[in-house]
Amino acid sequence: MRVKTAIDGCYIDDAVIAKVRSRISNWLPSNSSVSLLGDLSAEYTKQNDHDQFHLDLKLHDGNLNDPRLPSQIRQARGRIQITPTEIKLFPTQAQFGDALCTLRGSAALLRQSSTRFDLGATDLHFTGEGLTLDRSLAEVLPSKLHTLWQKFQARGRLNLTAHATNPAPLRSKAWDLQSKVDVRGVDVQFDKFPYPVEQLVGTIWIQDGFATAEQLTGRAGGQRLLCDFRVPVRIDPDAPKVHTKQIKIQTEGAVLIDDALITALTPRENRQSDSSASSMGTASRAPTQMSTSRSVSKVEQFVRSLRPRGAIEWATATLETDPRGNSSRQFDFGIAGGTLRYDKFPYPLYNVKGRVKIEDDLVRMIGFTANNAGSAKVECEGLYHIPTPNAGLSDSELNLRFKVADLSMDQSLRVSLPESTRHIWDSLSPGGTLDQLDVHIHQSGAEPLDLTLVANQIESEQVTPDSLSLRPVAVPYRIDIVGGHVEYRDNQVRISNLRGRHDGSQMVADGTCTQHPSGRWLLAMDLHSGCRLVPDEELIAAMPEQVGKALRTLDLRGPISLRGKTNLLLANDDTSTPVIDWDLLLQLEGNRISDVGPVHSLRGEIQVQGVRDAEVLQAVGNIALDSMHAYGLQITSLRGPFSIANEQLRLGKNARLPSPNPEPNGSGVPIVGALFGGKLSLSGSTLLSSGDFEIDASLANAQIATCLAEIGQHRTGITGRFDGDSHLEGRLGDLDLLKGNGRGSISGANLYQLPYLVQVLNLLRIKATEDVAFTNGETEFSIFGEDLNFNRLVLWGDLVALEGGGTLSRREHVDMSFNTRVSPQNLFSKVVNPLRDNRYTLWTIEVDGPIEAPTIRRKSLSGITQTMEDWFPGMVRSTTADGGNVNR
Repeated sequence: MRVKTAIDGCYIDDAVIAKVRSRISNWLPSNSSVSLLGDLSAEYTKQNDHDQFHLDLKLHDGNLNDPRLPSQIRQARGRIQITPTEIKLFPTQAQFGDALCTLRGSAALLRQSSTRFDLGATDLHFTGEGLTLDRSLAEVLPSKLHTLWQKFQARGRLNLTAHATNPAPLRSKAWDLQSKVDVRGVDVQFDKFPYPVEQLVGTIWIQDGFATAEQLTGRAGGQRLLCDFRVPVRIDPDAPKVHTKQIKIQTEGAVLIDDALITALTPRENRQSDSSASSMGTASRAPTQMSTSRSVSKVEQFVRSLRPRGAIEWATATLETDPRGNSSRQFDFGIAGGTLRYDKFPYPLYNVKGRVKIEDDLVRMIGFTANNAGSAKVECEGLYHIPTPNAGLSDSELNLRFKVADLSMDQSLRVSLPESTRHIWDSLSPGGTLDQLDVHIHQSGAEPLDLTLVANQIESEQVTPDSLSLRPVAVPYRIDIVGGHVEYRDNQVRISNLRGRHDGSQMVADGTCTQHPSGRWLLAMDLHSGCRLVPDEELIAAMPEQVGKALRTLDLRGPISLRGKTNLLLANDDTSTPVIDWDLLLQLEGNRISDVGPVHSLRGEIQVQGVRDAEVLQAVGNIALDSMHAYGLQITSLRGPFSIANEQLRLGKNARLPSPNPEPNGSGVPIVGALFGGKLSLSGSTLLSSGDFEIDASLANAQIATCLAEIGQHRTGITGRFDGDSHLEGRLGDLDLLKGNGRGSISGANLYQLPYLVQVLNLLRIKATEDVAFTNGETEFSIFGEDLNFNRLVLWGDLVALEGGGTLSRREHVDMSFNTRVSPQNLFSKVVNPLRDNRYTLWTIEVDGPIEAPTIRRKSLSGITQTMEDWFPGMVRSTTADGGNVNR
């Protein structure tokens, strides 16, 4: 039997399809439409039990509109032949969207029964020119190809040539795919590093289960980019999974460091909304369309903490997976013209240059250099170990080291320090430029950040306007630092070999700064030998108000050496005030009071301990002066206590010293020294704010010979001692307010050798011999301003006594008058008993004139002189009534 037919202009439309739709509903959904126009020829023959058939369809115009496809298939033209052994598709072309597609191939038919066939070896060839690759096309791809598209999210145009074979496509999914993809301007975002790459051009080969590309070119961040990759393409789901893959990306220009680039450090989340995914067409839109709740990788967190800006040069990214499925990633890029401001040490850095290498979970910063806003030069090295996803922060580690030269002590550095240490900065008020600073930042896991600062100031003898300086708030006295080493580690500051200057003042010290149990910082300084202070106006202004007024009134001149310890409890907020205590030894090196004052050549030590806070100034100490000169007199070995309570300075017995049982009225120990070979004792008090003082002074066992020698009267054979005491009141620096009184006595002296007394004896016509010499004396005096008033002055020997008084004025003018009497030791006065109880005058001696050359005169009663000469043969006659002036 043989049947043969031919239909020219065969037309199949939706009406025809509707009659058989129930049978083909799995192939063609109800909302699709089909139209076919062609020529069909068919022949069927049967002989015995064997039959043959031959179908030949020439398609002139075919169209398919299927909602499952992203575009219509239009203007299909081609030819297909079907025989019992083969289906053969001749080159068939169609328009698919804007692309022109061609399909040809063949499939063997395996007859299983008279009406059942199976497909055998199938060989298909496909070419597509101008294919549009986007999400809509990806959705109709086989699942594995769709998954591959999801990794890259490619969009753009390409040309595709594919060759697919399968030995039994209805029974096996083991397709062998060999294809060539000519990329013609495709934009991609790789899921592991989703930074937008635009306008990719090149060829991708898919063969042997891998997609391979070499020298794909594109643009990233506006710069040319090269991309190589080799990734597995698993079309057969039953085939073993292949892990091996390699992706390498390299840029040739500078890529701007922006939010899009930093966001790409986090791999794209697997679950994204369609709208979010479709919004990643351009670099500018990518970061703004990401969900605010997206997860962020540790690398992105760390990079964002650096707050980088600038550009990346010669960047290379390599992503690999070995056959065992172990993934690795390497990023290597350079930074140029950037800025950094690390969150945990937000010191701004500009003109940043350096290299960053990321190897898996290890980030290295290599050879970074930068500048701050001033002239500082910064170098940085460091690494960051990214914690594993399931370990939290337990295995993370951060190490950053900065080396800074010529660092300006400005506000930007202050705000970069930990907040807990800024009070140290505020209390010390640094300024100028630091020579060297090393900063080490370390953090392991979730442990607190460990910050180490090491500052070095290179020793220099010169001070410039940019020299490093400190101006402590507690003592606002600028100190120029000319050398030293300061280290902050383990929440403690260590200071060593710190050298400072302020004009003629110098400082050499070590110290520490630790946190006090109260939460405040305690600065402890050990001042070494070599420290010198010049009490100039700036230093006086920096002192506490009471001390400053006293120093200004005292007008001390010359440098003071000091050594000892000080402790400064720094303020921790705007309401608290610093507290300072000290234990110092002051060394006087020939200082004087005022430029031309009467007190000078002070040499020795003063030891003082004290404390000062917002309300109280207290200090105690000991004076140990080896020598000083006052009003032309030398006082040696001056020793004794003193104390300060706010405005009150107490000396000697008045000093209130701390002890288990302090005396309520003072120490009971005066300040003692040596004057004229005797013992000088001082006690009293001074009001520091005004300079008002009240002093008690006494002198015991002073040697007259020593006294005469110190005032320039070198006499041999002079003997005798002087004792006295006085009480003085006044105001420092104002002699007009000086007042006081006292008394004194002379005993065992041979005063007849003194020129003035020789002159007096001559006036009395007495021979100056030891038998009639003045050997004792007493005086009571008072002081008003610069005038010394002798209220009572008595000298006596074996023969006569002088009793009188007078004044020594501020202009060194002497005006005194003495009455001569019978000495209380004279034998005649003892015999003539009535005379002992009566005051009577034999002669009157008057002294008047300048103290350097006074005039001495004698007045006597008529007849008394001759009678006394007859009674006392020791008297000699003199023809002169007035003795000549004798120089002192």
